[in-house]
Amino acid sequence: MRAGQVYSFQPGQQYTGYFCHFHDELLIGPLGSADSLTAFPFLRVWGAPLFVLPAQTTGFVEALLHRLLVEFQAHGQQRPDLLRAYLLALLHELLHIFPVDALPAPSPALALTNRFKRLVATNFSSLPQVRDYADQLHVTPKHLTKTVRMVTGKTPTRWIEETLVLEAKVLLSQSSWPVSEVAAAVGLADASYFSRLFKKHTGMSPLAYRQRVGKS
Repeated sequence: MRAGQVYSFQPGQQYTGYFCHFHDELLIGPLGSADSLTAFPFLRVWGAPLFVLPAQTTGFVEALLHRLLVEFQAHGQQRPDLLRAYLLALLHELLHIFPVDALPAPSPALALTNRFKRLVATNFSSLPQVRDYADQLHVTPKHLTKTVRMVTGKTPTRWIEETLVLEAKVLLSQSSWPVSEVAAAVGLADASYFSRLFKKHTGMSPLAYRQRVGKS
């Protein structure tokens, strides 16, 4: 499943493969450290999460995913240590074949940009302005804008807006909330401004988008 796409799973539809969704806290555990998350760069919002498994690895990965599924179906989250062990084994299998050259060379500019992108992914509805992120990152808005544009080719404002619109797409396609409530949920009290912003990025109004998704 590619980042930036909205998926809706309906009862009765048939799928093949596995979908594994987990929180960072599951990996960290009661005795772990948040630093351990950096061991798996393909999990980060700036990573390169799409790669092909070699034949010799496919069987191991499939077996681990199946074991996770069996454990979760039988016991839910009652045995987190066992779930964590299977998940870590799975991630380490993937790490061994992860294309390291898919990531750009580290630099201060890239580090700042990655921190910004991670903040946007989790705080876009409560931090709507570039200066909010600059304050969080202890840099000036001008420096943040220059750095993010240099690294990504897009301004911080563009990143914030695109993240907000992506979340709005999810809410419009998977809920019956009025547009005003969707706007409020993504941090915009002005529904008219939200509609203009949504159309700017998608070429259609929120209601038109909902109708199109509903018919697809």
